[in-house]
Amino acid sequence: MAQEDHIRDEIRKQLEQHLGDQAPQVQVDVVGDQVTLAGTVVSAKLRAQAEAVAIGTEGVEFVANNLRVAQEGTTGATG
Repeated sequence: MAQEDHIRDEIRKQLEQHLGDQAPQVQVDVVGDQVTLAGTVVSAKLRAQAEAVAIGTEGVEFVANNLRVAQEGTTGATG
């Protein structure tokens, strides 16, 4: 397994533990030692937790947190 796949799998596993049912809303892209998080979560707290999980993962040097926080009463979906 490539290092990037290992990092992605580890982040996904940790997100499931920390974010629960919000974890599937987070897309994780890994290029080298850089991670990009995208998607929509329901609170700023979950956005920060996702970033902390990613930066705390072995092999990660940089995290671009592009997660959006859904406005209350919306799904965060666009279009």
